[in-house]
Amino acid sequence: MAKLPQGWVECQIGEVFNIERGGSPRPIKEYLTTSLEGINWIKIGDTKNTSKYIFETKEKIKPEGLKHSRFVNIGDLILSNSMSFGRPYIMKTTGCIHDGWVVFRNPYKIAIEDFLYYLLSSPNIYSKFSIVATGSTVKNLNIDRIKGISIIIPPLKEQRRIVEKIESEFAKIDEGLEHLEQAKEKIKQYRQSVLKSAFEGKIYKTSHWQETILKEVSNKISDGSHNPPPKQQVGIPMLSGQNIKNGQIIFDDFRLISEKDFDKEYRRTPIEENDILLTIVGTIGESAVVSKNTQKFVLQRSVALIKPNNINSQFLKYYFDSPISKYYFKTQERGTAQKGIYLNTLKHLPLLLPTMIEQKWIVKEIEKRFAVADEVEKVVDDNIEKAKQLKQSILKKAFEGRLVPQDLTDEPASILLEKIKKEKHNDRK
Repeated sequence: MAKLPQGWVECQIGEVFNIERGGSPRPIKEYLTTSLEGINWIKIGDTKNTSKYIFETKEKIKPEGLKHSRFVNIGDLILSNSMSFGRPYIMKTTGCIHDGWVVFRNPYKIAIEDFLYYLLSSPNIYSKFSIVATGSTVKNLNIDRIKGISIIIPPLKEQRRIVEKIESEFAKIDEGLEHLEQAKEKIKQYRQSVLKSAFEGKIYKTSHWQETILKEVSNKISDGSHNPPPKQQVGIPMLSGQNIKNGQIIFDDFRLISEKDFDKEYRRTPIEENDILLTIVGTIGESAVVSKNTQKFVLQRSVALIKPNNINSQFLKYYFDSPISKYYFKTQERGTAQKGIYLNTLKHLPLLLPTMIEQKWIVKEIEKRFAVADEVEKVVDDNIEKAKQLKQSILKKAFEGRLVPQDLTDEPASILLEKIKKEKHNDRK
């Protein structure tokens, strides 16, 4: 190991922090409550729009659930120990954590909370978490293994200087990231503008476009199975709406059904090249064209199958992506808990139809303009990735003692570590 910066000390996590695992009252549904007396129930989903702090939770549990769980306070640091393991968050509220979390208690105040957050976020520590994580399909962090991980701790005053420098540098990066995200949004808006112009006849319109509805240009419009067959360990994919995204058919996280059930479903709704898939339940309006080499599959009811007739498949797919169709879907959707549109509503989707030659020309023109947008977006994405890597580089420097100048008058961290060891020794007597 490289020589430690002066005043820094190496120790194991378990020597200076108390690590405790969360717990879940079961069955959890019986403990959930909307009462004001409820205790915040902290879930991974509560971190969706945050990277550092947890301010609130979506759910609460009854007070009697506390004895089956683990209570955390404002200022405590919690760490995910399953699935997306190794992600730290600082609590800005109180609540209970389930067994997918561990809490770092800091009774000896050897580290300030922001320093600990950045330390555990660093690539140095994450790589150590990755090594000790267990499990084949789902990785987990065992408390004893977390306790055994070695860390290096600088003096408290230097910790504050490190945090200030990290946050100063991150603020500059975040400002750049904000501009890049704004650029991505403008690219998205540009694509919608291209599609709007295309289907209003502003890109190409020399002949009279025919007013029609979707069922008049389709041989068949149907949805998938309303009663999916039993799941199998092996078999043939039955896709749902979550498998249609960004113009692609995603063969990931789907139901498998038997060959016999597949044959039955396929006879009812055969899926062929150039058919179009459209999500009609949940996330409405995602579409994809079935290509020649797509593996065989069938559908659940959240996806509609459209067999085009006298209309170019890609032309119709782009029409589904356009703000014209999106507005129609939005105004026609039904349902409260889960939004959806009826097949009959879909069949009456209005559209203006040019000749087949014009359809093909419009598709080429859209794709040409989209290709330019794709190139610009790739540059933006590359810069976003570089900015994220720069953050990791800053953290790496910070915890190698290379980010801020040292002040040799700081009290060495080893003095506090010795005090902790003596205190623990006396407690055991």
